[in-house]
Parts: sequence; structure tokens; C-alpha cells
Amino acid sequence: MAEPSVLSRIIEQFALRNLVPCQVDCRLERSCAPSLAIDVRVRGLSDQEAAHVARRLGQFPMVLGVQLSQAAD
Repeated sequence: MAEPSVLSRIIEQFALRNLVPCQVDCRLERSCAPSLAIDVRVRGLSDQEAAHVARRLGQFPMVLGVQLSQAAD
């Protein structure tokens, strides 16, 4: 089930590192159990920082998966 607090908890992980996402997309997926698909884009994040944030997000019980990718500039 989609939890209303998930989006703010995700964004908080970037705020704690003084990072402002350049884009945040969130949509409600209506499959077997409704869930949120959240896409956060941040510029200037090193591979190490991105991996650390991904690990932190993956520790949240309500997060089902985290994917990292680099945007083509």
C-alpha cells in the first residue's frame, strides 16, 4: 500500500546532504497493491554519493527497490 509519508522521507535524504533535486516525479501505480513510483534527478552527485543515498533509501521498509542511472548531458 502506498504510504503518504514516503515521498517526504525520500526527499529528506537529499536535503540532509544539502542537495536539491532538479526534478522529482511521483505517480501512483495501481497494480495488485497500490504503490508509488518515484523518480528523483540530482545533478552534481558523485558515484560514491549516489551509491550511499541509494543504500540509505533501500533501508526503508516501504522502499521496494532503488535504481541508479546517469543522465546523458
